[in-house]
Amino acid sequence: MAMAEVECLRRRSVEWWRLSGMFLLTVGTLLSHYLMAFLLAIYLLFAGVEWVIGGVKAKKLNWKALLALLIPPALGLLVSFRWYIRVLRYSAPFVNTSVHVPQGPLSLNPEQVNYLGYVLGPEAAYGLLGLAAFGLLWALFRRKWNRFALWSLLLAVFTVPLGIMILSFRSDYYGLVSFIALGVLAGSFLIWAYDFIGTKVTWNKPLTAIVVVLVLGYLGWGAWSNADAINDDTVLVGRADLAALDWVTDHTPQDARFFVNTTSWGYGLYRGTDGGGWLLPTTGRWSLAPTTFYPYGMDEGTAILWTDWASRASKITTCGLDFWELTEEADLGYVYVREGTGGLCAQELLTCDRLQKLYDNEGVSIWLIRENNRDK
Repeated sequence: MAMAEVECLRRRSVEWWRLSGMFLLTVGTLLSHYLMAFLLAIYLLFAGVEWVIGGVKAKKLNWKALLALLIPPALGLLVSFRWYIRVLRYSAPFVNTSVHVPQGPLSLNPEQVNYLGYVLGPEAAYGLLGLAAFGLLWALFRRKWNRFALWSLLLAVFTVPLGIMILSFRSDYYGLVSFIALGVLAGSFLIWAYDFIGTKVTWNKPLTAIVVVLVLGYLGWGAWSNADAINDDTVLVGRADLAALDWVTDHTPQDARFFVNTTSWGYGLYRGTDGGGWLLPTTGRWSLAPTTFYPYGMDEGTAILWTDWASRASKITTCGLDFWELTEEADLGYVYVREGTGGLCAQELLTCDRLQKLYDNEGVSIWLIRENNRDK
């Protein structure tokens, strides 16, 4: 919306209420996420470059237009500056403010390519990519749209997982916000195509009726397909986990340490596959996957050690030698598992004579590692 307001200021008369709107939208953008602030800054930079080019061609600089673009964002940054200083103070130890380019030839990261396909999906949404591609080509050659087209093209380049990072923003960050460009370009292309066809045919009313029916049908299909908008794969904790976490709070010591099933979260980090991943933030008990933020604020050696433990746990499916070595090395006294989440399961734990089941409810079970608790 802030970018759209930039276009209003560029194409229409400069009014105080438009300037106020630009100020408020800038503040909202800055307070939403660093990435959104970065993308808005790029768009404003494009607008500034166009202002310079236009001034050179006209041999006269329009300072009023430039001030209209600069003052609202500057005031917005001033208002949100206190918040930025506070956040930067806490994030400075692990936020890279430079441009990172991998050494050697650039290559696609297969793992992140698959994740990007997931982010841009589902499969029904891939058609939107095709429409947006045609819209991008069209917009590049339309004077009023080429700035947005260039911004969208840059966003697409940043989305490709080549390992290039600017200000610590990974490629999947751009993929998550690419719907902005995809939606605008795809919708605009359909409107442009409709206008173009309308100038070539004489049966405009039937054409309009057909388009209206198709649009309503598409909207209805979309609403029906998304009636249940929750992705079941993203539901990591259920009621059974909540009950188990309450039990952990009431029946285990504060210094209890848990083995939990883990899986890769990407970029070398690991997360829990069930309620075990929420043991630390909800009960204060440590687990092999404390949260995905576990490397932040700790020394590098500890972060590497914890990541190694979580990585090894992600490969364990039986209580064999790997399991016992990990529990001893990480000083684990308990096991938390839920059926259907992969990895180590309760059925396998029944075969382990050095474990004692303490809790079992609706597929969630908690086990005591007797050997590691003999002195506690």
